[in-house]
Amino acid sequence: MRTGKGNNNMNATPIFKSDILKARTQQLQEKMRAQGIDGALIKQNADLYYFSGTMQEAYLFMPLSGAPLLMVRRNLSRARAESSLENVIPLGSVREIPRTIAGHGYHIPGLLGLEMDVMPAKLFLYLRDDVFPGVKIADVSHAIREVRMLKSPLEIEWLRQAAEQLNSVIKEVPDLLRPGMTELELSIELEYRLRRAGHQGFMRMRAWNQELFFGHILSGPSGAEPSYFKGATGGKGITPAFSQGASNRVISMGEPVSIDLGGCVTGYMTDQTRMFAIGFLSGELKKAYEAVIEIHYGLREKIRGGETCGRIYEWACNKAASLGYADNFMGYGEAKMPFIGHGIGLEVDELPIFSVRNSMRLEAGMTFAIEPKLIFPGVGHIGVEDTYVLTPEGVEVLTTSPDEMVIITPG
Repeated sequence: MRTGKGNNNMNATPIFKSDILKARTQQLQEKMRAQGIDGALIKQNADLYYFSGTMQEAYLFMPLSGAPLLMVRRNLSRARAESSLENVIPLGSVREIPRTIAGHGYHIPGLLGLEMDVMPAKLFLYLRDDVFPGVKIADVSHAIREVRMLKSPLEIEWLRQAAEQLNSVIKEVPDLLRPGMTELELSIELEYRLRRAGHQGFMRMRAWNQELFFGHILSGPSGAEPSYFKGATGGKGITPAFSQGASNRVISMGEPVSIDLGGCVTGYMTDQTRMFAIGFLSGELKKAYEAVIEIHYGLREKIRGGETCGRIYEWACNKAASLGYADNFMGYGEAKMPFIGHGIGLEVDELPIFSVRNSMRLEAGMTFAIEPKLIFPGVGHIGVEDTYVLTPEGVEVLTTSPDEMVIITPG
């Protein structure tokens, strides 16, 4: 049913081989079966890429059993080159989806799963009322995210490569960072090098209205500046139109400089924060960094299969309080964030989320970033972040940059 597959002129090898996509399909179908969903329609870019290998404009119909059907609106030749799915066909109009499904031997679902956590309301209403009238709708997004949160050896290898890509750039910071340069100038230098190393150019996020470029380069008080970004740090940015990350603030000697960036290979991202200062750093801030490292290494010991995300978060908060930093941990005042880590892969904000009262239990194969940070209003922030994979024995650190505070001697 892979009509025209051999006739396109696209020179591409599918990222995901057919056996990988088949295994992912079967995992999702098992979860759909448990939820009583007869079929699902997948549209969101990261989900589409994960289950089909392409992000061309398309709808992926996932039946309860058997092979999925990729219906492509644009660009068919690229979709056929990029995807190893067997059933890749053209779609003229969204209204034709039910007829196309039936015409290829599939049953119209009685309960159709949609990605309701991310699907625009207008598209949802159109699919429900005009395309599938009379068909009941269910949310399949959590099932999709659960399948995606357990990484295969191939995905973990790409994460390792992304970590090394990032490390190769972080190694250059001592030669780049100098007093008098702006956050934006340092950010440009690092982003340029990441792009040269193969980074896709932005960090994909799932949450509504959450955006991220390469990450955040923050110095001094900027590190304590909250923003609309759902993280312990934010930064001013260069305009209210994107009010996060690096600004035109000049970096001075003796202040904390945080470099929170992500590496990316084949769409798979790692997340890492490292701290620098030029010339010197106050004893109070050095002490704060020692506390952050103590929390960070304590978390490495606490995170094990079977443990819940909520208990890990609670332990981190209690540890920060015992060290005298309850008010500064993961934000300050109303800007505090109720989490200390997040899943990562094709999106920065995947499952699991290490947040308050989260009962999700940890499993081998999960990949996540843990980021204990202390916020000091008017001064800056002190923090560290690494990306991990959970194994049966415990956590394996994927990010490779040394986690010491680096004090740079000005030239």
